[in-house]
Amino acid sequence: MNPRLLLDRLVDFERRIRRLYLTLGDRADMPTEMRFFWNCMVEDERYHLAVLERSGGLLDLMESPLEVSEEVLAGIEAKIAAAEAAVQRADLSTDEALRQALILEGSEVNSLDEAWFHGFRPVLGSLLQAMVPEEARHIRWLVEAAHTCSTDKALQHQAVVLWSTYQHGRLGQAKAGASASSQ
Repeated sequence: MNPRLLLDRLVDFERRIRRLYLTLGDRADMPTEMRFFWNCMVEDERYHLAVLERSGGLLDLMESPLEVSEEVLAGIEAKIAAAEAAVQRADLSTDEALRQALILEGSEVNSLDEAWFHGFRPVLGSLLQAMVPEEARHIRWLVEAAHTCSTDKALQHQAVVLWSTYQHGRLGQAKAGASASSQ
């Protein structure tokens, strides 16, 4: 898939996730603290989306365009579509909304976005990545919301797994960066 088409797919995914969080933040049946939380998630997604969109003007500066299989993209599409359907239900609970967000934030979309930025020349990729709100904070907010706004132990465990997976991935990236810079 050429870089422009892939970027269009990534931007579409981020827009849809942002709309999901916006819908949740607008739901009158959500507790006030959860509406605030969802709106904070919307703001992070807005910045992330803006940086991705701006990177479209820099495609000629890509060193190694990201290669993604249609299967991976279809998997992300299915997760977003399931979340979109869930959010439209009148009986959506806070737990189910959090569960859907955990699935989305744990999906490949975040790692693909990060890999997209790494496809640019190193300095430019780092600058683009620095413009995105801190991903650790974004994930941590979600994990904390699952622990403070839910008593569902399975949901809380899902949040812990997401945080552990995220931390493990960050540790692996740091080790890879350190070994690359020492060579």
